[in-house]
Amino acid sequence: MSNIDLRVFLMILPHTLIARNVEVIIKTLIAQRLYREGFSQLGIARILGVSQPTVNMYLKDPSYSQENVMKRLKEIGLDPKEFNDFLEEIMFLIKRGLTEDVLRRLIIYSNSLLSSLKLCDYHKRIDPSVPRDCKICSELFLVSEDIQMIYDLEKAFEIISSIRGVGALIPEVGSNIAYAKRDAKDLGMILAYPGRIVSTGDYVAVVGRPRWGESGHLGRILLRIVGGGSKYRSVMNLRLHPCIEKWLHNKNISHAETGPHDRASIRDIEKIIGDTVLERNIFVIKDFGGPWIEPNIYIFAENPLKIAQYINEIISLC
Repeated sequence: MSNIDLRVFLMILPHTLIARNVEVIIKTLIAQRLYREGFSQLGIARILGVSQPTVNMYLKDPSYSQENVMKRLKEIGLDPKEFNDFLEEIMFLIKRGLTEDVLRRLIIYSNSLLSSLKLCDYHKRIDPSVPRDCKICSELFLVSEDIQMIYDLEKAFEIISSIRGVGALIPEVGSNIAYAKRDAKDLGMILAYPGRIVSTGDYVAVVGRPRWGESGHLGRILLRIVGGGSKYRSVMNLRLHPCIEKWLHNKNISHAETGPHDRASIRDIEKIIGDTVLERNIFVIKDFGGPWIEPNIYIFAENPLKIAQYINEIISLC
């Protein structure tokens, strides 16, 4: 017993690190965004599970200002751009009333921060009792990529299929959403729906659940851009539509045009689209097709939920 270092019981646990730092930042920024969008302080308190005075503190206390919160974010070792993308996903789910999905995303995000060791330097800086070579979190907080990808894709389609008017965005030949593993090397590491997503008028439908190795066309495009180091791992093809043009204009979204392709094969077109994404670092490609190949707009994102968010924005402008 005398050999046990009792300092272990005084260490700041990883969960405490998340609760005291990351969770507070998330709640602060979500509160500020919801307030700007017209939510009452009481309504925000109910959403966040905190008291109304706490929400008032997030909104009024100078120590919780945007500048100070972002400074805090950098201090603990998080990338502001990546964090902002995560917050946009959470906001999207909150406004659709998907409470369980918000909780799931928060848990997965917290675990991914720990398993990736992004908080390690900060943890060791504020708690000298943590061993310098500690990497325990990389073993204990792993998130199953396969399970998470299937969930993300199914949830994205569930959201998209609930949006009235989305059927107008589907090409004559149908659509699909593909999602690549982080280190995807072949089509077996690409998740998509079997067959195609088809229009049923105002809405869309699909047969079956996502499977690995489906949608060779979108899969080959993703393999090219993932292999080239792009952050985009998901893509959906849509028809050329005025509402998408309006979205691109209103949001000032940079995009590229490819084609028409007089003699190019479908494989050539896939290469052109993939290379354009990599060279221009953009997430929207307007391709004008070719003989027997329908024009399409390709929207890329880090994950399918982000694509669902884009679809929602597009339809809101129709």
